[in-house]
Amino acid sequence: MLLIDATARALLPGQASLHASLAVAGHGLSADPGRSFPEASVQITQGHRLFGRAPLTKVTSPRTMPETGKVEFSVEVDRDANATYSSGGTEMRCRYWI
Repeated sequence: MLLIDATARALLPGQASLHASLAVAGHGLSADPGRSFPEASVQITQGHRLFGRAPLTKVTSPRTMPETGKVEFSVEVDRDANATYSSGGTEMRCRYWI
């Protein structure tokens, strides 16, 4: 299933709802391999609410913003927040890209 313009919203602790403006689903698409996609990527806003741990464990920024010049921001990413789910020969990899 491919979701377009997908967002997640927290309902209760540990539960979230997923909304997408369009979902493309298929079963048995291998009948015509030339018309299928071997892989698809989707960005889901607030995806960590569906997949578990938040990927950013630490964000640093200046306490005050200078009016001119350069400013440095940094993040610490938890690579263990990635997850893979498999079912019936189909695999969904939930990865966080920074």
